[in-house]
Amino acid sequence: MESIRKITEDLYFVGANDRRIALFENIYPVDSGVSYNSYLLMDEKTVLLDTVDKNASSEFLTNVKAVLKDRNLDYIVVNHMEPDHCAMIEEIVERYPDVKIVANQKTVNMIKQFFNFDIDSRVVLVKENDTLNTGKHTLAFVMAPMVHWPEVMVTYDTTDKILFSADAFGTFGAIDGNLYTDEVDYEKDWLDENRRYFTNIVGKYGPQVQATLKKASALDIEMICPLHGHIWRDKKDIEFILDKYNLWSTYTPEEKSVVIAYASIYGHTEVAANILANTLADKGVKNIKVYDVSKTDPSYIISDAFKYSTLVFASITYNNEIFPKMEALLHEVAAHNIQNRDIALIENGSWGPSANKKMKAILEKLKNCNFIEEEVTIKSALKEDSLNSLNNLADQIIKKRGKKIMEAKFYRCNHCGNIIVFAKNQGVPVMCCGEKMEELKAGTTDAAVEKHVPAVSVDGNKVSVQVGDVIHPMEEKHHIEFIWIETKMGHQIKNLKPGDEPKAEFILADGDELVATYEYCNLHGLWKK
Repeated sequence: MESIRKITEDLYFVGANDRRIALFENIYPVDSGVSYNSYLLMDEKTVLLDTVDKNASSEFLTNVKAVLKDRNLDYIVVNHMEPDHCAMIEEIVERYPDVKIVANQKTVNMIKQFFNFDIDSRVVLVKENDTLNTGKHTLAFVMAPMVHWPEVMVTYDTTDKILFSADAFGTFGAIDGNLYTDEVDYEKDWLDENRRYFTNIVGKYGPQVQATLKKASALDIEMICPLHGHIWRDKKDIEFILDKYNLWSTYTPEEKSVVIAYASIYGHTEVAANILANTLADKGVKNIKVYDVSKTDPSYIISDAFKYSTLVFASITYNNEIFPKMEALLHEVAAHNIQNRDIALIENGSWGPSANKKMKAILEKLKNCNFIEEEVTIKSALKEDSLNSLNNLADQIIKKRGKKIMEAKFYRCNHCGNIIVFAKNQGVPVMCCGEKMEELKAGTTDAAVEKHVPAVSVDGNKVSVQVGDVIHPMEEKHHIEFIWIETKMGHQIKNLKPGDEPKAEFILADGDELVATYEYCNLHGLWKK
């Protein structure tokens, strides 16, 4: 029996849930399962947007047949070639032999790697900004490489203003009847799993996500249909998740608080972690998280490492190395490209404590992270000297929370126009389109009529920015592309497009402070206040 949902007059949800799955990608725990989303557009031409995992094949194929009835399937758009979304392509081709496959060249190459049917005779090859008219609807294709595979693209229905976003804006968890984010308490019940999904699946590709968000900002989006999780149709919800993606993809903490991850065998290092947490709490730090790395899957700790500003790692010395579970976590942290954090280290050992040095060696590759000077060494069990050291560490963590973490440089690609922000101390060339990117220099005074220097007001945690004292043009030939704020904890960005107002609002995390404000004019460049 089919299980379909009508989204608009012409669009249907034909995906399926998998609540039996234990590990997503055979690594990430998904206690609430996962949804595999697929969409079918019933226009003069019929279009299937992505398929599903083979574990959901029966329900999916039944759904497609039920919506099509006696009609043929004209096109299948392949936005993403990961097997949880492409597994049923060959089956669809066998059932609907006249179907054309809409894909970019990298996708075509991957189809040939995964399957053995003739793709060349049925492919409709697309590139950036190509379109496909299906009758009432026109689909536009936007490349989104490395979000999170190299072939990824997103599809925009210019008629209904719907973005089919591939893996972006998705989440872990099966859909429990409520298909839309505005039908659930998303921030309370789903945001943590959305963050865990983003940070672990896409998190290391922050610059690529930023490039895609910039492209998306030029679109008038009224609905987002991801390949996992709920559909976004409420304007406030869409703004909410775009703001979160801006924070996560720029490695800006959401909260000024502390995550403590510890590895302990006989409990002494656990006691140290608990005492540090209690000390921080007594000194006013809120929302502290403490994890036992032997019991907690790394994906949950990675998620909170993106959320909070300070990371503490406490490990025993094990066979003169880091405890294996802690070592695995640290490599995960390094692999996910986390930036703009304060990091503290605690080690324990009975005859040769050496974990701190080895933990630091793994984490030193992280960009723009500060190691807190006080490193705690415990010999077997806490004594007065190590208790004093823990108290000093707590003081330094709190002191660091008031210091600026990031100072930024802006780089622009002369080929595609992409703008990337990096910390000043990076020391390596910034590349795009195979070439070194140009560094942008910010102006601070402006005699032009437009008055580009941002006008800024701060009310509590709310920062309001308007471009100049005179309203700046927002036309195709002359407009503001983005407004960017630098804070002590990181930065936030608001992408703009012609027709928008040249202003933005930002919400700072508790304890964060505004450092500088930038805006970028497509004609007159970068400006700072």
